[in-house]
Formats: sequence, C-alpha cells, structure tokens
Amino acid sequence: MFLSFMLLIKNLNLRQYLISGIVALLFVSPWLLWVFTVTGTFIPTSGDAQASLINSTSALVRIARMSYVLVDHLTLWIYSKGKVVVIIFELATLIGLVGLLFFKNISIKLSLNLTKVYYAWGLSLITLVPVYIIFFRVAHFYDRYTAPLLCIIIPFLGSLLALIFSKFNRAKDIFQNAFILFMLISFFVFSYFSLHTGRIGNSHSVSAGFINSEISDDIVVGAFQSGVIGYFNSNVINLDGKVNYSALMAIKHGTMEQYIDDAQISVVVDWPTVIRSS
Repeated sequence: MFLSFMLLIKNLNLRQYLISGIVALLFVSPWLLWVFTVTGTFIPTSGDAQASLINSTSALVRIARMSYVLVDHLTLWIYSKGKVVVIIFELATLIGLVGLLFFKNISIKLSLNLTKVYYAWGLSLITLVPVYIIFFRVAHFYDRYTAPLLCIIIPFLGSLLALIFSKFNRAKDIFQNAFILFMLISFFVFSYFSLHTGRIGNSHSVSAGFINSEISDDIVVGAFQSGVIGYFNSNVINLDGKVNYSALMAIKHGTMEQYIDDAQISVVVDWPTVIRSS
C-alpha cells in the first residue's frame, strides 16, 4: 500500500516501485511458500483463525474498540487500558494540545518530499483501520494490529513538541510549561499503574511456569490461547488454530474432541470460559 501511494503521488517511478515490490516479495516468499505447503493456501492460519465479517451484532464493539485504540495511539503520554473514563481524559488532553498549537500559531513545515512520504505512510497505514474493523473479529488485538501507525505518530509528535519548546518564553509561558509538565507526569503515573498493579497482568505466563514445574515433558498439553505457554514449553499444542492448521480445521469441522484424542492431549490449560465455549 505504501509503495502504491508513493507511486500515485509521484515520489517513486514505476521501475523503483517494481524493484522495491519484488525485493519485498523475495523476503517473504519462503514463509508464504511454507504456509502453502502446510495448508494449501497462502493465507496464514493466524489470519483465518481471527477472520470474521462484520455484522450488526459485532459492529458497535469493533468500532468502539478501534476508536479507543486510535485515541490511545495519538496520546502516547496516557494509556487507557480500554477504560472509557480514561479515554475521555485522553480526548481532553488532545484538545489541550490542539489549543496550545492554535494559541501559539504553530505549524510544522516540511520539505515537499518529506511531506509526500508522510502522506503516503499515513494513507497506507490508515487503510488498516477499516480492514480490521470489517474483516477481523478479535477487537482486543486492534491495538497491536494498528501499531504501525506509530511509525507516523511518534516522529510527528516529537517534531511537534520540539517546535512548541522552541517557541517557549519559559519565564512567561505558564500554560505551555504546565501542559508539558502534565504530559510528563501523566506518562509516568499511567506507566506505573499499568505495570505495578499488585497482580500479574498475564495469566499465561503463570500457566507456562506451572506446566514447566508441575507437568512432565512426556505429557502433552493443549492450550487454545497458547502464546507464551507454548513458547516456553515444547509439549504444548496450540488449539485455537492461530499457529496450528490441524486444530483450525478441527474447529471449523466441529471435531475438536476427536483432534484432542488423536493428538494424545492429556491436559487442557486455559481460561474456563474458553474451554467451555470450545
């Protein structure tokens, strides 16, 4: 998408476009070919396992979650954890930042070529937003899906703050100083509360440790949300189909119990709701 937009805005010629595309394809082709030999399709199992067209039931949840995520990406000094109250707080700080730019009459001036690159990146990455809303059901992963947007947001925000600082008369600009100080303090406060909550935030790491210490290597374990559980334990088999084509087919055909028997899985580790629903 990026290369296509670069071609459209005449920042690449057709020859450069084709060379770049072919080189990129060469890099990923071994993986795509391996996926094809295992599954008979070039679409990886992770995509198929999480794919689902939007409908009237899922639309509100998907759109709301993506809205939260985009606000989170734009306000890097606060992390909402999906909480509506914090999202509102984030929006207020965004309004404050825009107000700061307006009152200071600040605008970023970039060279024409750099401006084109920003536009191309922005247009190509923003297409991820409707794609994931329409085609992918796992809304709580939208933040990681859209993380490439930070390729634009981080340097742009950094440039913006550098400009604001350059306009300061530090003795007189109390409002601007206070706003920047607030951003710094809120960043450390929200970082602290997101990391030091007095509990373990990822129960999968606990499961991985439990399996490693309490279950012998010759016992086969199944986990739908395998993640770190499977990464740290070679006797764990993925059951949600994201990295296991056989499990994905078992889910699609409703034969998961038979698959568990065939794979000689003796123990299933996951959240109770996931096990019951599967």
